[in-house]
Amino acid sequence: MIDDLVTLIEKIKSNSYVSSYNEDQTKNGIILPILRRLGWDTENIDEVFPEFSIENQRVDYALRLKNKQVVFLEAKRPTEDLDNEGHQDQLLKYSYKVSVELAVFTNGITWYLYLPTAGVDWKSRKFSTVDLKAQESVSVANKLIELLSKKNIESGEALHTAKAIHQDKMKEGAIQDAIPVAWNKIIEEPDSLLLELLAENTEKICGHRPETSTLIKFLKSHQPRILTYILNQKTVSEPRKSATIFTKPVNIDTKLPKPRGQSI
Repeated sequence: MIDDLVTLIEKIKSNSYVSSYNEDQTKNGIILPILRRLGWDTENIDEVFPEFSIENQRVDYALRLKNKQVVFLEAKRPTEDLDNEGHQDQLLKYSYKVSVELAVFTNGITWYLYLPTAGVDWKSRKFSTVDLKAQESVSVANKLIELLSKKNIESGEALHTAKAIHQDKMKEGAIQDAIPVAWNKIIEEPDSLLLELLAENTEKICGHRPETSTLIKFLKSHQPRILTYILNQKTVSEPRKSATIFTKPVNIDTKLPKPRGQSI
């Protein structure tokens, strides 16, 4: 399966006329050939059902098993902008209504994959993007087989993998959203450990222990510079027994010093 799919992907990549395809050419020249190589019987309309009707509306293809739709696929021409929110909302709305758990929105080259029942808006439901031109052919083939092959859809493995990818994506998104909030909280309300570390190192350097209010004022007024300093440090693999805030006096009118073996 994978060798035939990789060969097809390479052929599509090298076809200079693909960008001029209309929607029907995209379906017949790209989408259906890919579905065939993923194990779907494209000549059986009960399995690859074209123009599937839902409430007087249509989805380009419903992939079906045992007369039950398991994947909805909406197709556009290669020049179509897939980030059109209206198109995606419509696809996910239809999928949700009939309990289809996997949906695909593609212009033949780029494939957006969704879990229609997960998340709130279309962005949070999209769990993977496959791009035939931008990504390496073997990687594209493996991903399509993993998530859209008839065998993996039928066994439930595709849905299981999709949910795991989506969960990891949501987890990473939550972490990225929380880090700035946590950083601001540290600076605005520095805890005793941070203040003690800064006070100890300041005293070691100059022999005088600063007041807590002085440390808080410094942290708040130099927040952007401190954050930039931290982000610019190289990751150190071996753990240290203690942390050092700065290794030499800091003149607040100059940039932060370069580290001498230790980092914030």
